[in-house]
Amino acid sequence: MKAFLSHSSLDKEFVQEVANQLGRVNCIFDKYSFRTGLEFEKSIINHLKNTSIFVFFATKNSADSLWCKFEQNEAFHGKINGIIKNTIVFMIGEGISLEKIPAWLKRSLIKKESSPSPIAREIYDFLKVAAENYQQPIFLGRNKERELIEDVTNPLDGRKRPNCFGIFGLPGIGRRSLIGSCVNDLFSLSRIIEIEIEAGDNGNTLCIKLADKIEPYSCQEELKDIVESIKALSETEALQRALLNIEKLVLSGELPLLIDVGGALNDNGTFKSFLNKLIIYSEDYKNSYFIFILTRRVSRDNEVNIEFVPVQQLNKKAISQLLMKLADKYKFGIESEQISELSDYIDGYPPSANYAAKQASLYGVPALIKDKRQLVQFSKKRFVSHIKEQKLSNEDETVLKVLSEFSPLPLESLLALFQDKYETGIAHDHIYELIDCSLVRVTEGQHYRISDPIKSSVREVLGTFSKEDLKKISVPLENFIKKGTDENIVDPNVKTVFCSN
Repeated sequence: MKAFLSHSSLDKEFVQEVANQLGRVNCIFDKYSFRTGLEFEKSIINHLKNTSIFVFFATKNSADSLWCKFEQNEAFHGKINGIIKNTIVFMIGEGISLEKIPAWLKRSLIKKESSPSPIAREIYDFLKVAAENYQQPIFLGRNKERELIEDVTNPLDGRKRPNCFGIFGLPGIGRRSLIGSCVNDLFSLSRIIEIEIEAGDNGNTLCIKLADKIEPYSCQEELKDIVESIKALSETEALQRALLNIEKLVLSGELPLLIDVGGALNDNGTFKSFLNKLIIYSEDYKNSYFIFILTRRVSRDNEVNIEFVPVQQLNKKAISQLLMKLADKYKFGIESEQISELSDYIDGYPPSANYAAKQASLYGVPALIKDKRQLVQFSKKRFVSHIKEQKLSNEDETVLKVLSEFSPLPLESLLALFQDKYETGIAHDHIYELIDCSLVRVTEGQHYRISDPIKSSVREVLGTFSKEDLKKISVPLENFIKKGTDENIVDPNVKTVFCSN
């Protein structure tokens, strides 16, 4: 799937910026694709036979270009023959009107743009849709999370609709996919756009990243001028300009995702100051809308309160459905018993399901089932560094070590692991923090279990619990089981822990 970029040589600097952002694999751009020495006309014809999207950069230069007219004629035949699926016209600059565009191209998507970045994203979006016609992405098991997002974005209790909220969960668990799946029907926007917040970022650098996505420029020199002008702004001015650009993105149909890659949070789990200011200032920009993508819920001590939606591991039913879909995608047979067996090792983690499907397609399902170490190693590698990055106390580590072997457990057993050092209130705070960091989750029966995707990494990084730890949890667990037996309310999922003296 490629896009053919039809343009005048006089506009090459601008179009090359678009091509650079798309990349060679996604576009046919003469500097990338046309070999010197070949007949130019033949090269155009050959490349148009292998393109799915024809993009015309309409300027006063291209309107009079003989080569552009030749490309348009060839593209017209490709459209009639069903080779070219979509056509897009971008009207750039002044001095160009619809009268200059061929009649058949007037039925295309026509947009007036002045910056390479939104053009590249628009083309990429068309390429993605075209690819999905051949390979539909698989997204399952997130009805609960979608309902939570609806509750946040459309509050029924009289609260004002928020300008922003957060999504949190383990890396790779499906946070961005969740928003991408509902960006159209819940937000009435066409696509998401990702802005990474890196270590050392501030209000000015965030403004620069947003400016690169939407502000007009035609070459790198003009972009450098924009960067220098933003660096000279105060933080307040930079954040206000950032919000104006967020508004522009939303009005153009794009939902900004502010993705934390190490620069959004302080060590105590609160937002960096510039992000709190961004949230506060956003109330004055009615068309600004953005979503934070984090691995943890922001601390309750944060200066500004915003809503958060957790994204947890998929349940076994959703993983089983995902495996069946992946088996169809990768064209291998799999039986229900094999799906059930593999699901136990995938631990609700979608990337593990994809990895398992690829391995099964290469080596066969029986080989994968007989040697499940590959699945364990896959998830372990994904989360070893994540566990090491968490600022865990010795007691936090003990909770994770115990839960990696015995899950779920009642709250009383976990609190017992803190009794020698913390009073009950502080122990509760530690449990809350483990949940906020997506390391522990609450079951439907209101007990506590490890987030299954990380359990092998916990064993790798933290080791195993001691006999003394086992003694601490045994007494409250036995009391819980006795009380539950007397009242006939024992949760069948709670395991009995036997501890010898």
